[in-house]
Amino acid sequence: MKQTYFSSFGSFFTGRGRSIIFTSLFYSLWLVISIVSSADLNLHSFSGRMIGIATMNNVDVEARVALFYKCIAVFFGAFLVFTFLGYIISRKKETLLSCTENRLINYASVTGIFIFIFKVFNVEVYETLEFIYFFHKLMLVSITIRILIYKENKLSVYQLSTILLWAAASYFLIADLNNFLGNLNNPDLYITTFIIALLLFVVVNLFLRNSKRPNPQAHFRIIIFAFLPLLALPFMSVLKDELFLVLKSNGIVLADQKFIYLGLLLILSLLIIYRYKKGKKNEIISEKDLLAKNYFPLFIFSLFAYLSYSYYAEYYDEIFESGNVYLPIMEYKLFGTLSPVEKLNTHLLSDYFFSYIYVFFNGLKINEITLYDFFLLPISCTLFYFLFRFLTRNEFVAIFLVLFFPYAEVLMPEGFCFSILGIFALFKVIGAKQSVKNYLIYFSVLLFLICWRIDLGYNCLLTMLFLLLYYHFRDQQQKINWRVLFKSIVYSFGFIVTILTTLSVVRQKNLFSNLGSFLNYCASAQSYGYHSIGDNTTTVFKAQYFIFPAIVAILMIIMVIKYKELNKSKSQRQAYLSLLFICIFYFVNFNRGLIRHSLLEGSDGFVASFIYIILPASVFVLFRKENNLVKSAMFFVIAFVTINTYRLPEPKGMKSFFERLEEKTKNTQNIMLSTISSRVSNAPDTITQRYKPFSDFIKKNTKPDETFIDFSNRPMLYFFTKKETPSWFYQSPLCVQNDFLQEKFINGLKDYKTPYLLFSGLSEVGYDNIDDVPNSVRHYKMAEYFYNNYKPFIIVNNFCLWRSNATKDINKKDTIFTYFKITDSIANEKTIKTGLKIKPDKVYTVMITSQNKMNYELSLMNNGNTTFPQIKSINENSVYSILDVKENFYDLTLKNDWQQITEFLVIESDHIPDYFSHRTLFYNFEKLPYVWGANDKLLSDQKILFEKNEIVLLEANKAYSLSIPEKMDRSSGNTIIITCKNTGKGQKAKLLFGNTSNKNPTTIQFDIIPSDKQEKYAIRISSIYKWYSENVNRLSIITDSNKDLTISNITITKGN
Repeated sequence: MKQTYFSSFGSFFTGRGRSIIFTSLFYSLWLVISIVSSADLNLHSFSGRMIGIATMNNVDVEARVALFYKCIAVFFGAFLVFTFLGYIISRKKETLLSCTENRLINYASVTGIFIFIFKVFNVEVYETLEFIYFFHKLMLVSITIRILIYKENKLSVYQLSTILLWAAASYFLIADLNNFLGNLNNPDLYITTFIIALLLFVVVNLFLRNSKRPNPQAHFRIIIFAFLPLLALPFMSVLKDELFLVLKSNGIVLADQKFIYLGLLLILSLLIIYRYKKGKKNEIISEKDLLAKNYFPLFIFSLFAYLSYSYYAEYYDEIFESGNVYLPIMEYKLFGTLSPVEKLNTHLLSDYFFSYIYVFFNGLKINEITLYDFFLLPISCTLFYFLFRFLTRNEFVAIFLVLFFPYAEVLMPEGFCFSILGIFALFKVIGAKQSVKNYLIYFSVLLFLICWRIDLGYNCLLTMLFLLLYYHFRDQQQKINWRVLFKSIVYSFGFIVTILTTLSVVRQKNLFSNLGSFLNYCASAQSYGYHSIGDNTTTVFKAQYFIFPAIVAILMIIMVIKYKELNKSKSQRQAYLSLLFICIFYFVNFNRGLIRHSLLEGSDGFVASFIYIILPASVFVLFRKENNLVKSAMFFVIAFVTINTYRLPEPKGMKSFFERLEEKTKNTQNIMLSTISSRVSNAPDTITQRYKPFSDFIKKNTKPDETFIDFSNRPMLYFFTKKETPSWFYQSPLCVQNDFLQEKFINGLKDYKTPYLLFSGLSEVGYDNIDDVPNSVRHYKMAEYFYNNYKPFIIVNNFCLWRSNATKDINKKDTIFTYFKITDSIANEKTIKTGLKIKPDKVYTVMITSQNKMNYELSLMNNGNTTFPQIKSINENSVYSILDVKENFYDLTLKNDWQQITEFLVIESDHIPDYFSHRTLFYNFEKLPYVWGANDKLLSDQKILFEKNEIVLLEANKAYSLSIPEKMDRSSGNTIIITCKNTGKGQKAKLLFGNTSNKNPTTIQFDIIPSDKQEKYAIRISSIYKWYSENVNRLSIITDSNKDLTISNITITKGN
C-alpha cells in the first residue's frame, strides 16, 4: 500500500505536478530569501575565546555556514511540501490543477523566479514582486468564486486576462472619482484593483451560468469586443486634466474637470454601445487576437500616457539644440515659413512635431512647448510591444517585457521606435498580396520615417530595400511584381513632386533648389565625426565593436541558410522578418557609432541600437520547437547578462515601468489645476530676463524687416528677438559645413537685411569652439565674408556683436581720462588715480597698455567699499576691464609700482566696445595644414600673390622670418603654403604673423609629419581676424626640433 502511494506521488511529480512546479519553486525561493534577509550573523557567544579577523568584526562564522545549509534544507523541504500539497489537492479535486487560474499562477511564478534573481543583483523589483503576490491571490479568489458559482472551468486564459485589464483600467476611474470627492491621495492600487476584479469575476461567472442565450461564450466575446474602449480610462485621466489646462490657457477657466470628465465618459459609453452593436452584426476575431492586437496595445498606450504625463515641463536652459524645436514653430507663426521644405532643422519632424501640437492649442510659450513630448513614450512602448510579440510569438511575454522587465528602457530605445513601422510596411508587401495599395502604404511609411528623422529614414530605406530584394531572390513565392512596384514609385514620386511644385508656386520660392544643400548636409560625416570612438582596451568596446557585430553576422548567415525551416507558418514568418529587419538595421545604423555618437560620449545608445533585443530574441526564432518557458528563460538570462555586462553606462538604478507606475499612483497628490500659474518647474525668476539686453538691443536698433546673423551657434536668440534666421539651416553655422553650403549661405544673404552679426560669445570654448574647432576655422569662407563686410562693434549680454560696414556706429564714446607715460607729469608715480562721476545709462571701460606682460592691480572705491574689476586680456601688453558701477561717484586706482604702464584710458560709452574680438589668439591647427596641403586638389589653382623660394634648415626655437607686402588681395581669403621636409620625428611648428611694430603676433601651431620627401602644408590664414584687422607685413616660423626641418618654399595665394 505504501509503495503504491509513493509510486502515485512519483507519477504525479512527473505528470500533473508540472502544473504547480514553478509555483512550488517560487515560494521555496521566497522562504529562502526571507530567511537570508532576516539572518543574524553577529556573534552572541565567545566560547573558547577564539580570536580571528571574523571575531574582531563581530561575525559568527559558524552561523554563516549553518545558514547556508539551512537554506538548502528549507528550499528542498519546502519544495517537496508544496508539491505534496498539490498532490493531495489533485487527489481530492483533479480539475483544480488543470484549471486556467492555476496555469496562470504557475506562469506568473516563472516570472517571479527571474524577479528574485534580479533582486539578488540589487535591481529594484519590490513592486513587481508585490504584483505577483497580488496576481496569485486574485487567481485563488477566482478559483473560489468559480467553484461556488460555476462548477466547470469556463474562463480561458484570454478571458481572465481581459477581466484583469478591465479591473486595472477601472482603477483610474475610481481614482478620478476619488479626486472629485476632494481626497488628495489616490486609492491603493492593489486593494482597489483587487476589489474591482473580484466583482467582475462574480458578474462574469453569474453571466455565464445564468445566461439564456444558446452560446454564452460567443456572447461574452461580443462583450469583450465592445468594452475595448474601457482600457482608455488611464489616458482619459490625463486627457481631462490637459483639456482643462488648454481651456485655461485660452482664458476659459472652469471650476474643475468634472464636466470634461463626464463628457469623456459619455463618449466612451457611446463607443462601447457602438462596438456592441457592431459586434452583434459582424464576425469577431478570436479572444486571443482581441487581447494581443487590441487590448494589450491600447492598455500599454493608455497606461504609459498616464505614467509619462506631467503638468509641468522641466526648465531647460539651452540655446543650441532647442533652436531645432522652437524656431520652426516660431517662424511658421510669425513669417509663414514651412519647415522642413523651406528651412531645415537637424532632426526634421521629430524635433517639433509634439511641440507644434502643444503650441496649436496653448500658444508659443518658452519651455512649456515640450510638454507634449510625453506622447513619445506610450507610442514607443506600444510599437515595441508589437515587435516583442512578433519576435516571441507570445503576447504575454511581450507585455511582461514592456511592463515588468527592469531593463525595459534598454530593450526599447525610444529614438528607434518608429523604425518598427518599417516592419509593418514590409508585412504589406512580403507574405501578402503585392498591390499598388500595399506598395503605397510601404512608400508612405518610408516617407514618414524620412520626414520624422533623416538618419532613421535613411536606415529604414536601406533596410527595407535590402529585405525586398532578399525575399525576391530567396523565395520564389515572394518575387517582386515589378509592374506594380514601378507604378507605385511613379505615384509616390509624383505626389512628392506635385506637393513641392505647388508649394513653390504658392510660396514663390524654388523649393527644389534646396536639394543640393540637403544632399551636402547628409554627406557631413567628416565635419561632425570624432577622431576617436572610445577606449579600445575596454571589454565594452571590444564587445560593441567586434563581438556583437560578429554574432549578428553569424546569426544572419544561419537565418539565410535555414530560411525554409524558419518560415513554415505565418507567425514564424513574422518573427523571421522582424529579427532580420532589426539585424540589418543594426548594421546600417552602426555608422552612427563610428562617426560621432560612439562610446566616447559615454553611451552605447547609437552603436547598440537593437542589439539587446537581437541577442536574446534570436532564441525564439532559431529554437522554434523548444518549450516557450525554456525560450523565455533563455531570453531573460541573455538579456540580463548582456545588459549588465556590456551596457554603457551601467544600468544602475533602473526600474521597470510598473515600478514607476505604482510609485506615481502612490506618491502623486491631487491638486487644483486652476491654481497652476506656470507649467515650468524649477525655473529661475530671471527666466525671461537672461537674454533681455541682447533682445532689447536688436528690437530697438533693427527694423521689422531686418534681422541679424548668428555665427556663434546660439540659434535660440532668434526666438528671443523674434527675428528670422537668414539661413536655410536653423542651426547655423554648424550645419553649414562645406564649401558648397558656405557659398550658398553667403549668396543667400542678399535676400535678407542683416545690419548686425553675432560673432561670438566671450569664451573660446563651447558653442564658439565645438569639438575644439573654432567656428572661424570650420566655417572659414563665412568668416572671411564677415571680416570683409563687418567689423567689431559692441559687447551686449556677453556677446560680441559686429556691425556691417554700411551700418552707422550708434555707440557714442568719450574718453574721460587719459594717461600716457611719456608726456604725463605723474609718470614716475607708483599709483595712477582718477575720480569717476557716473552718468545714468552709460557704461565705463578701462584700457591699459604696458611695456611688458604684467599683473594689473585695478580697484574701485565708493564710500569705503573697494572692489577689484576683472581684467581681460587683448594681448600680452594690452588689457581691458568693464567697470561694474551703480553709484554716482567712484575713485579708480591703478598700481604702477614698476612704471610699466604706458597707457591708461577710461572710456564712457552707450555700450561696451568690443575689445574681445581684437585679442591676439593662439591657434592649434594640429594636422589640418598637412591634410589641406596634401589632399586639396583645388590648391594648385589658386592665384599666387607672394612667393619666397629659399632653402632654410631651421634650428630649435630660432625663428625664420620674412617680410610680406602689407597690401594684398584679401577679398576671397588667403592661403599660406609651406613646402618643407622633416627628416626627424613628428614635431610641432609655429607660424607667427603680425606687424613689425607689434610685439604680439598671432600664433598658429601645427604638426609636421616625418617624411623623406617635400610636403606641402596649407594654412587658411584668412580664417583669422587679425589677418584683416592688422597691417600684416611679417611671417615667422619656429620649430621645437633642431635641424630636422628644411623649408624650401613659402607661398601666399588668393583663396578659392
